[in-house]
Amino acid sequence: MLSDVVSVTREGADSIDLSSPGPLAGALLANGLDPVKLARLEGLLTGVTFDELLADLTGGYRRTIDNEAWLVGVRPPLTDALATADRARAGEIASRWAATAEWRLDRGSAELLEPIVARLIGLAGEARASGRELYLRMTP
Repeated sequence: MLSDVVSVTREGADSIDLSSPGPLAGALLANGLDPVKLARLEGLLTGVTFDELLADLTGGYRRTIDNEAWLVGVRPPLTDALATADRARAGEIASRWAATAEWRLDRGSAELLEPIVARLIGLAGEARASGRELYLRMTP
């Protein structure tokens, strides 16, 4: 599954063509990323338990009629936590994230996740500085 994270306004998110192949312009390509993995990351960064996050995993989402492609808003608390995270901690955060059951099942490693975490930190900072939000798009 192709997964990418983009920083856009709500209007920009509404205009994303979910049937378009390939990564979105300016997006972070993060194949295998999904709302559950993002919830695990949020829990690591904020201390909120996974059970507390379950109710809002797909808040503010759109999907194609056939449920093949999805656009999911990244929860603002995760965007805030990423935006304030020190990029120098990307390796440590990636190591903890890679140890979650979801990434272990997908063979995620700290080495593979560290550049993704570093880019998420930068993307979240850019989003917050420009009044945008982060969105995760998943397509087959």
